[in-house]
Amino acid sequence: MAQPVAGLRAAISRHMHSPLQAPRSWRFGRRRGRARAILTVLVALSGVLNILSALIERVNAIVADWPRIIPVPILHGTRTAVVVAGFGLLLLAQGLGHGSRLAWGLTVATLIGAALLHLVKGFDVPEAAIQGSVAALLVVYRDDFRARPDPPTQAGTLRAAVLAVIGLPLYTALGFRVLHAFFIPSPPVSAMAREALARLVLSSTGAFRPASFQARWFLDSISLIWTLALLTIGLAILRPVLRATPEQAHDRDRALALLRQWGDAPLTYMTTWPRNTLWLTGASDSYVAYRVVNGVALVLGDPIGTPGGCVRAIDEFLDLCGANGWMPCFYGTTGRLLDSYRAAGLTVLQIAEGTLIDLTTLEFKGKAWQDIRTALNRAEREGITYELLNAGQVDAALRAQLRAISNAWTAEKGLPEMGFTLGTLDELDDPQIRVALARDASGVVQGFTTWLPVYANGQVRGWTIDLMRRRLDGFKTVMEFVIARTALALRDEGYAYISLSSAPLARIEREAGEVSVLQRALDLLTELLEPFYGFESLFAFKRKFKPRWEPVYLVFPGVGALPRISVAIVRAYLPNLGRRDVLELLRSRES
Repeated sequence: MAQPVAGLRAAISRHMHSPLQAPRSWRFGRRRGRARAILTVLVALSGVLNILSALIERVNAIVADWPRIIPVPILHGTRTAVVVAGFGLLLLAQGLGHGSRLAWGLTVATLIGAALLHLVKGFDVPEAAIQGSVAALLVVYRDDFRARPDPPTQAGTLRAAVLAVIGLPLYTALGFRVLHAFFIPSPPVSAMAREALARLVLSSTGAFRPASFQARWFLDSISLIWTLALLTIGLAILRPVLRATPEQAHDRDRALALLRQWGDAPLTYMTTWPRNTLWLTGASDSYVAYRVVNGVALVLGDPIGTPGGCVRAIDEFLDLCGANGWMPCFYGTTGRLLDSYRAAGLTVLQIAEGTLIDLTTLEFKGKAWQDIRTALNRAEREGITYELLNAGQVDAALRAQLRAISNAWTAEKGLPEMGFTLGTLDELDDPQIRVALARDASGVVQGFTTWLPVYANGQVRGWTIDLMRRRLDGFKTVMEFVIARTALALRDEGYAYISLSSAPLARIEREAGEVSVLQRALDLLTELLEPFYGFESLFAFKRKFKPRWEPVYLVFPGVGALPRISVAIVRAYLPNLGRRDVLELLRSRES
């Protein structure tokens, strides 16, 4: 009885410490994403309509008689308020795109207010009806907008608001004090206060006028500073949560236990790398490794855990994304959960081919393996030797050699060190990683690879290649030699398979299934990017080892999300990539 009670307490504790929980019926599916996108566009268009309506004078009899009913100053004020509402809706549309609940509430209120203003400023019934209709649609789809503001951003925004409320009156008082003599007629304090308030709504009392450039600039600056402050505060409170959900106590230990039992996919060990946050389901029977990049919750691979737990993890993680305003994206998934992803309303796109080599029958015999045997024989003739080490056996001198090779390789590529699904030499601090290397007769390292364990049922069943580096002026076929010798060594140790990781943007033609338009577009993108990345050469290299190909997928809300997701993936791989790096890379490819 104690164990179920303890499990219940853990579940309750997790619920209390996790972000806003939503009903399990919620889905970030294509329908929901499409509805949110359409509403966001409608709100933005409503903002544009407000601005144009205030600027363009309508000619009809009703408007001609309207000033007799409502005073002219009020008409001008409502026209200004409509413009402000228009710009406000354009600003709020960004928050709606993130699913912000606060943006939803402010937008509904602004649309209703704009509808009333249209009636006041000229009995513009069509414009008022449009504003009211968009507001009604937002009310109907209110459950699509559940994202809360980022708590640290809220604190910073509150400080900025306090500073604006205190600072702007002080600035205004100081300006009127210094420039008092440059206003005609000389205004009393009450007139200055009324003018300052009018400037906050982009208007003027007209009680006095500036007699110098400095005085005119000062009055305009009140509106400018206030507008900038409102924009800054508005953008801050409407953006999604910027940081991943903090890991709870013992989350990583539990996730590692799940990894050792259920982590039987090539990418799984990469989920333990420091930049990934490990998020467990409420039942702690599966976990997701993710990072937040530009508002995209980028998940590395499939959820890891029990079969039922992985299915629940998809639903619960989509709820987490909805609560925080993130766009979910599962990167590098296998085919085992495709039905569950599709059931959640997500789109599936193949982006790579995984490469698995079965070791139990590996022999390197026959004509098909001629290239590999040639590399092995040539290495033997030239005195190249092979070593397979645990990471803990790599001493300082050897690490210096490996780093020099890696730095030269990275510099030759013209890009900063990559990450996400590509490790660095910093991972050699992990004792679970193994290093395979080739030395020449003088002991100089010619090339090396690093290998990550793949677990199942509590044991290591296979290994996944991570780093592949060779000396640029060294033994040409060193990679073929090192991988082939590693495969033989791991086969002799009793492991079932190795993975050469994935071949990005590669796709094997399969008999079953029709190729989608989106997939064909990705094939075209592969052709365009080939000169920069060399996908075909990498694909051809891995093909030498006769792997068993398994498709690798990208899972995301829909086609409209791809631009934002693409930027997030690039940022995940190259977090330190700057504009100068991109320009230098383009120049190097052109030369």
